[in-house]
Amino acid sequence: MNAILILALTNAVLATGMFAIVAACKSRIHNPAVLHWLWILVLLKLLTPPLWSPQWALLPAVEPAAGFSADTTVSRHTNPGVASDQQLSRQIKTQPFNPVQPEGFLDHPAPDRVSDSDARPDGWRRVVTASVSPLLLVVVVWGAGTVLLWGLSVWRISRLQRYLRFAQEAPVEVQQTTALLAELLGLRRCPRVWQVPGQVSPMLWAFVGPARIVVPSELFSELDGPARRTLLLHELVHYRRGDQWIRWLELLSLGL
Repeated sequence: MNAILILALTNAVLATGMFAIVAACKSRIHNPAVLHWLWILVLLKLLTPPLWSPQWALLPAVEPAAGFSADTTVSRHTNPGVASDQQLSRQIKTQPFNPVQPEGFLDHPAPDRVSDSDARPDGWRRVVTASVSPLLLVVVVWGAGTVLLWGLSVWRISRLQRYLRFAQEAPVEVQQTTALLAELLGLRRCPRVWQVPGQVSPMLWAFVGPARIVVPSELFSELDGPARRTLLLHELVHYRRGDQWIRWLELLSLGL
């Protein structure tokens, strides 16, 4: 878990650096399509694993064997003056056994003895508090934010999906005008135009099924011919650029 969190934070730092570079060069990039793809690369960096990561985060934690300390293990392998295993065993056999215990040995409690303070409720509270690591808190807060964001997005999408039940297909002349504009843009497939009551923004909707252009009926009836074509052309450019899939990429990367 620690390695995964370190990799995720490293990837976020790298994506932040890419974001700073694109933001600094934004005024010098005069092609909107190039700038659009640069921002997409920043989003993709948030979802792809980092090419560089701290090596210490990938190393597993190795504990010394029971009965051996790290200092003893290192000194036996690095100090040529230390005796070998056979010499140590020979010295143990030749040295007499001394049953005399060190002074004050009985004053120390047994290692498996539980003190009265640990048996109390406040002692257990200290044990539980000590067991909650900062890493666990970060993971819990991070996961709660992701669930909250995606849950709110699901609620908004379902609410809009229920609202679109009142949508109706636009008249035939509107569909023909949209098809001509799509042909000018070089689109192989033209999305259908739907009209909805109420005050909503024109949008390109592609949640379930094929993509469709949704426009408010009142606004669309107030526009003249050139304004209608401009509105439809704007939504068709979103469709040609694939922005309906970019929105899913934004939602996924933002939640993670």
